[in-house]
Amino acid sequence: MKRNEEYSSLRAEIIGIVDIIQNYIIAMYTITIAILTFAIQQQNQWLFLIPYVVLYSFQRIIAVKKDIMVRMAAYIVVFLDGEFGWEKNYSDICKETTFKHNASEKFSKLKNIVSGRISSLQLGAVCSVGCVIMSIYDIFKNGIVSANILDAINVIDIIPIFCAILLFGALAESCKNSLNAMQRREQYIESLSIYKEKNNNKKPEEERRTRGDYTGKRTK
Repeated sequence: MKRNEEYSSLRAEIIGIVDIIQNYIIAMYTITIAILTFAIQQQNQWLFLIPYVVLYSFQRIIAVKKDIMVRMAAYIVVFLDGEFGWEKNYSDICKETTFKHNASEKFSKLKNIVSGRISSLQLGAVCSVGCVIMSIYDIFKNGIVSANILDAINVIDIIPIFCAILLFGALAESCKNSLNAMQRREQYIESLSIYKEKNNNKKPEEERRTRGDYTGKRTK
């Protein structure tokens, strides 16, 4: 396959993966919002945690698709883009602007969650907050009825709050790769560059061996 054809093929595949990811995100929002609407109507804190089943499964698929896309982009940078290609320039810009200081790294990740860059985390935060609010509301409601909030609190009322926090933490852990996509992209570029350099060093040696064998045969 020619270089231009391979470049066009890979770029088309990346665009196709982006479309697939967008479809998964739309489906994830639609299903989660429907479940949350039902949970609010029923005023049941446990129902707020059901969307995590959807969020985990969809996030896993999205993460795999994004990793494939990042690998393709890294391959284009090393083998196809040349010195002034879009992917190469984008990589250079990211090196200068993304996660430049360790102090701002955590803030950048938090900003990505709040802004919805990682859709499953944004939805997970809404689900967990809804569960916590509904649990606290039930505790206060029971406390008002019993005239003593402390007497109204029991382990069963606190369990949904712990579950909400644990589920969000587990989802955040599973989203690490998506949050660190640019770092992984640079790692792939570095690995492929090393491979390319080794390959280029092997070619002259193989050519010399071939010429030597050929000359040897002629002298015989």
